[in-house]
Amino acid sequence: MKEELLHYIWRYQQYDNRDLLTTAGEDLRIVNPGQYNFDAGPDFLEGRVQVGPTRWHGHIEIHLQSSDWLKHGHAQDSAYQNVILHVVLREDVPIRLADNSRIPCLELQNRIDPAMLKTYRKLYVQPARIPCESLLPQVPLLTKQWWLDRLCMERLEARTLRIAARLGQNRGDWEKTFYETLAGGFGLRVNREPFEQLAERTPLSILLRHRQQLFQVEALLFGQAGLLQAAFEDAYPNSLREEYQFLQSKYQLRPVAGCPWKFSRMRPAGFPTIRLAQFAMLLHQSDHLFSKALVAETVADISHMLDVQVSGYWATHYRFDQLGKASAKRLGEQAVQQIVINVLVPFLIHYGKVRSREGVIARARTLLEDIPPEQNKVIRDWTRLGLQPEHSGDSQALLQLHKEYCQKHRCTECGIGRYLLGTR
Repeated sequence: MKEELLHYIWRYQQYDNRDLLTTAGEDLRIVNPGQYNFDAGPDFLEGRVQVGPTRWHGHIEIHLQSSDWLKHGHAQDSAYQNVILHVVLREDVPIRLADNSRIPCLELQNRIDPAMLKTYRKLYVQPARIPCESLLPQVPLLTKQWWLDRLCMERLEARTLRIAARLGQNRGDWEKTFYETLAGGFGLRVNREPFEQLAERTPLSILLRHRQQLFQVEALLFGQAGLLQAAFEDAYPNSLREEYQFLQSKYQLRPVAGCPWKFSRMRPAGFPTIRLAQFAMLLHQSDHLFSKALVAETVADISHMLDVQVSGYWATHYRFDQLGKASAKRLGEQAVQQIVINVLVPFLIHYGKVRSREGVIARARTLLEDIPPEQNKVIRDWTRLGLQPEHSGDSQALLQLHKEYCQKHRCTECGIGRYLLGTR
């Protein structure tokens, strides 16, 4: 057993609480089990218990064995001097505070449902990618759907937190923050971070000053990306480099260091050079991008906004000095959908919350539900087990479930896991 199971049992009071006694034989009543502490310090804060005739208000600590108190160094930590109850699987040694008073101790080893322990062991010895794979059919459909709805919002909220932090750094400038976040979206998962670094180091105000000249926009973006430092055979990249050197000196710009762009294991249409050329064309053709995204009603509206083709050089190249088959190289449908999911939807949700615009939040959720579910190995595993996503909101929830709960074995924090362990 891991200590986290005891945390779960105490948090949801899933033990036989009849005729409670401390290990010293005193009557015990749990008035309030306390608030689960996600930070350092005692496991549960502000609990209330009655030991004999005396009521106590303070913190509650959980261990498998009482001696873990000593192993973890709590005896020398002042943060634990207000612990009023020690909850353990087994007391192997009485624990005392600095004033030599004995901490009341509740032993749970004979108060836990054996069926719960059996289910817990199944979850933790399961060799499958999904720990509850063999138990999942026992979970009602409504429980699964409720949990998926929660997970979808959890995934979106994690993204809105990043947007909120960026907005704070930009002193509430929504347009600038949207530009930087959208740049990360053009990088998709593989090149998101270098795209965001590029946007942070290339002020939108400078790009807008030169947006009428696509050549200058490309010079700024490719130069800031650190992709114009080599010696080229083609005239175009050499011209871009000369233009960039002038603009870099004029605006005192610092390019992204180390050239962190990834090309391997990617289709040429997704190369960062092509994404940069598309992003340059978008900035050249459109201004006030956030304002336009804010009034977009459908995925088709956003697709129209992002429908750009690359400049003449990139129509016949995927990388500098490498001639290829001529094509317009527009953003594909899947790339647009990923930008909607990862950028537009969380951005609109955060904007709606900050500005109290419930209609914007509702529209963002509708956009998510209008996109088909993603298709990858994780989603195929869930589909095989009967969890068939209906739209991208469901598939985002399943990705969140797999990454943040299944892979980390957080079964006691998962709505499905809690159901299987007996929390209804």
